[in-house]
Amino acid sequence: MNNGADYDMIAKDWLEKLVSDRNLQGKGIVVMSQKKVDQYKEQKAKRKELVEKERKQKKRMKALLIAVVIVVIAGIGTGIGFTIRNQYIKIQNAKPDYSSSSLVVQDMAGILQEETTQAAGEETETKEGETEAAGETETAS
Repeated sequence: MNNGADYDMIAKDWLEKLVSDRNLQGKGIVVMSQKKVDQYKEQKAKRKELVEKERKQKKRMKALLIAVVIVVIAGIGTGIGFTIRNQYIKIQNAKPDYSSSSLVVQDMAGILQEETTQAAGEETETKEGETEAAGETETAS
């Protein structure tokens, strides 16, 4: 039994020397506590689940990034489209209108209105004269 205690003492001394020796730590030799060993075993057991979870998260982020890029491109395209449309409407409104209604001369001095009134007055006089002539023919018969 004495040998077991000596063996534990030798192992402890060796571990302390290993931890204190900085040259060995840089070469990949790591001294872990029991807690760290247990955590490592748990991580190793759950590694498959973690990898799957990370992969799903990466897919979601990629889909989100694509959606954001599409929205930004659509917004820029819409802005450019509206700008082009507004410029086109502005140019179309600046062109002269050659439709038949626009070819009518504006009555700036009121001349057309006077001629229209005179023509309407002559038409009523002519109708009155025709009715008088028709009344005379009826009395003559």
